[in-house]
Amino acid sequence: MPQVSDPSRKVRQANVLRLFKDGMSYREIAAALEIDKDTVTADMKALTAQADAWATDQRKRARAGALATYQRIIDEAWDGYNDECERERRWLEGDYDREHDAPDLDGGVHKEKKPPPFKVIKVSWLNTIRDAASALTKLQGVDAAQKIELTGKDGGPIAVKPVSEMSDDELDAIIAGRAARGVVGEGQT
Repeated sequence: MPQVSDPSRKVRQANVLRLFKDGMSYREIAAALEIDKDTVTADMKALTAQADAWATDQRKRARAGALATYQRIIDEAWDGYNDECERERRWLEGDYDREHDAPDLDGGVHKEKKPPPFKVIKVSWLNTIRDAASALTKLQGVDAAQKIELTGKDGGPIAVKPVSEMSDDELDAIIAGRAARGVVGEGQT
């Protein structure tokens, strides 16, 4: 049976979200709207599910767009590569042996033969294909897993010390370091 949209529920959820964004707890929201705390919890769960579904959809769209872009790059690079192969074939068959008029730097004209196609151009197309294909495989998740290791100072183990065991000087140094990087939250010094 299809779920019927309840306008009063949508208004309530909008109010729940607004109060939550204002920093109120579930209990405070329930009191302010004169509803049960379980209703606030259910509304927040529904709103979170909606936000998660929207975010998942956006990620899928962005990924699909990126996949299509890389595929277009690969297709255009293959076209460029094939064009260069055709130019090379024609050059080897003598199509470019005829002389033609070419402009001089002083405004005059002289006779010259067209130069052979550059091998560098073909390699450049192949490099483009390789790079785009590599990005495509990463986006599709079919590339080999990578091992990432994290180490502490000088390659040793990462040192971890509970906050409860830190001195005031150590805590002040951490806060000062965070402040220097601009990651201190409100109310912290």
